Amino acid sequence: MADRSDGPDRVGQQIGHYRLLALLSTGRDASVYLAEHVHLATQVAVKLYQARLLHGDQEHFLQELRAVARLVHPHIMRILEFGVEGDIPFLVMPYAPGGTLRRRYPAGSALPLDTIISSVKQLAAALDYAHSQGVLHLNIKPEHMWLGRNDEILLSDFRITLFSRSSHSESIQGVVETASYMAPEQIQGYACPASDQYALGIVVFEWLCGSRPFSSTNYVEIARQQLHTPPPTLSGSVRGFSPAVEQVVMRALAKDAAQRFLTTQAFAGALEQSFLNRGGGIGVTPAASNSFERSPSALSESGERNRSQQASRLLSRRSVTLGTAGLVGAAAVVGGITWFLRPSPSTQSRLPTRPVPPGTTLHTCRGHVDSVYAVAWSRDGQSIASWSRDDTMRVWNATTFSPVHVYQVASVLSWSPDWRYIASGDAYSFQLWDTTTGRIIVVQEFPNTGAGPGDLPASGGLWSPDGKYFITPIFYTQVWDVKAGKELFSYPAGAAAWSPDGRRIALAPRTFTANTPSKVQVLEMATENQVASYTLPRDISPDGLFDAGTLVWSPNGTYLASSNGDIWDAMTGKHIATYKGPLQRIYVIAWSPDSKHLASVGYLPSAGQQGKPDNAIHIWSAVTGDEVLIYRGHAAAVNYFVWSPNGMKIASVSDDTTVQVWQAV
Repeated sequence: MADRSDGPDRVGQQIGHYRLLALLSTGRDASVYLAEHVHLATQVAVKLYQARLLHGDQEHFLQELRAVARLVHPHIMRILEFGVEGDIPFLVMPYAPGGTLRRRYPAGSALPLDTIISSVKQLAAALDYAHSQGVLHLNIKPEHMWLGRNDEILLSDFRITLFSRSSHSESIQGVVETASYMAPEQIQGYACPASDQYALGIVVFEWLCGSRPFSSTNYVEIARQQLHTPPPTLSGSVRGFSPAVEQVVMRALAKDAAQRFLTTQAFAGALEQSFLNRGGGIGVTPAASNSFERSPSALSESGERNRSQQASRLLSRRSVTLGTAGLVGAAAVVGGITWFLRPSPSTQSRLPTRPVPPGTTLHTCRGHVDSVYAVAWSRDGQSIASWSRDDTMRVWNATTFSPVHVYQVASVLSWSPDWRYIASGDAYSFQLWDTTTGRIIVVQEFPNTGAGPGDLPASGGLWSPDGKYFITPIFYTQVWDVKAGKELFSYPAGAAAWSPDGRRIALAPRTFTANTPSKVQVLEMATENQVASYTLPRDISPDGLFDAGTLVWSPNGTYLASSNGDIWDAMTGKHIATYKGPLQRIYVIAWSPDSKHLASVGYLPSAGQQGKPDNAIHIWSAVTGDEVLIYRGHAAAVNYFVWSPNGMKIASVSDDTTVQVWQAV
């Protein structure tokens, strides 16, 4: 995708079958023109995007657009046609002569509650319909609400990921404006249907008192407020305001998505009910009970299940901008290996408890449309998350295997175990930042080499089990104090592994020469003193490639294993066992929770130096090195896998776009 930072006024030009008559509006991603069909003389609106569509982007663009184009609802702006003129993508939509609600009600306007309710009911119906079709809007604001020929509201500008990630022409004011309507979870990168409800709640707050609840000229400050600052009371801004109406709005603006209304229409209904019960102004409290209200406990238990059904087919996704006030661009948020979502209790019936033969596929989870590269299991074993090149993370119930959530993602990151810090990166940069303050703690860029963490979770770095420290395995192994944002020490590039209690770290510098002995050092983190040092007879990475998964410490704290298939005593270096299976090179290796087995994926021998990617996961004994099971459930190369917390199952992901859950031992 290429940028056009200052596209020309194209009035008078022809795009497809349409002649552009007048410029209607210009936004962050596109300009909208009044246009006329050259043969039929019918008037439409033509939206020209502010970015050129490169050859490789076209299918991505069309894939996202089809999801929106399939939406047919009386309060959603239809997409009549789309295409590419030269390298400029465009949409054709009905002409809405009434303009936008922002034009009708300029910033600072305070509206009567009955007017607000009429608009919110139309918008809520449109949003719940879109959610039922698996599409999130994620771009709610008055500028995207149009008035049709009969004064009906038409919702437009569903977020297209390709352009939100590509356009660097947006002003700082535009970034802040967009963030002013973002839900906390959308800023953090795991948007859900309740995110649209939150944004609509911001709009309602603005219409009620003439200003948004959070304001700043600094993006990071806006993001911090959305994440951590309670909204101001409406009664403090509007004299005599009804506590009942305020309660409804504040529930829609809850920081925790699970505490909002089950649906956006439930929010609209509760708002209308509070208005009707007070008799028409901003007056009395509504009846103690109505069909739109539920207790917080009931909502937390059932709300997530309801939203799970809405999100299960989610295709629409959005990149989120994170960083300093001057940073404009795309940054994504989602965990790779480290599980960071709070799993909800399962209320479904469990699988039969009779013995299941090892290697049995329990379920194949489908939904991703591109290679799946990462997978994680929740700490209580109830949920599984998978990350894909299709820019989504999907969450599955690990008992029933039903879909729970779909979140938008744009690059591989991991969250600290306490969920406070995020490590993010791609091939050209690496960052650590504090979600509570929005402060970037560490920034590294690799503009000329592309040697950054890349897009595989194993190469993105290592959190210590207590979340206090982080290791970046790029040009050299750097150990960071996360809270202080300070590098504690660094070692030559190589492999690293934390002991299960986080007190020690094992380091093995890269040798750069095949079949060269590897030196391993074990450090005590509290003192940074060396407590063990030994030399292994052969290189721990047979091809000299290192990442965060090259070296792994057993959960019982006794052994280390490496991608060359060797196991040894972590403190003495005494050889324990060597993998005896067919893999020529191992690129993912992991211990079972009981430290009795390891599982590996890698390359099989072939004519090429690297070997042939294997479609299987190999489980082998940590005592003898013998293979005990080979799982061949995938149709393409396996990219990653994770053991369940109890060690009985494995979830694996592959280029075949599936998540397989299978019986391990």
